[in-house]
Amino acid sequence: MGLLDGELSDRGRDDGGQPRRFHLGQLRENPRQGIWRHDGRFRLRLLIGINYYSEHAVEFDRDSPERFRFAPSWQATTDMGWEVVPEGLYRMIMAIAKRWPVKKLYVTENGATYPDTVESSGRVRDVERIAYLRSHIAACRRAVAEGAPLKGYYVWSLMDNFEWSFGYTKRFGLVHVDPRTGKRLPKDSYWFYRDLVAGNEP
Repeated sequence: MGLLDGELSDRGRDDGGQPRRFHLGQLRENPRQGIWRHDGRFRLRLLIGINYYSEHAVEFDRDSPERFRFAPSWQATTDMGWEVVPEGLYRMIMAIAKRWPVKKLYVTENGATYPDTVESSGRVRDVERIAYLRSHIAACRRAVAEGAPLKGYYVWSLMDNFEWSFGYTKRFGLVHVDPRTGKRLPKDSYWFYRDLVAGNEP
């Protein structure tokens, strides 16, 4: 989860001259001033961005340094080994909406990596990614229907990217990228998402 547009303006400085920072905990303490606060020195504008990929159940483990371990799971996983749990996105959106009275929530990252294969025709049939996106967008729709102030959804990512220590071996994109040539091929998920945002969901 990230805070967007949540820093104070240039006039909001602490005693040491540093920009003041706003913490989500302040919303619980003073929710009315937390969203639109005027004290003569700054104005705060707030929205919350959610980066969600997976949800993992844990259980207590006294022998672990962290005092927990991941619980056994039956869910399908992505190529990262992350469980596919769209209900987790719904739960996160609703929990934030209930806990902090913000006016705008956005899903700023959501997506999945799978071992895409380019056919001789140039087509990439990434049906698992389409299923992932469809189920998570449905979770967003459910949250909106139940009153969550969700205003936007962003897929991660448009194109295959350099994925940290995994390099180019993990592909999140709607567009396939050949790292050797830079050639780009829209995957089936690209066309699915195009139709979805146009209001013509297949």
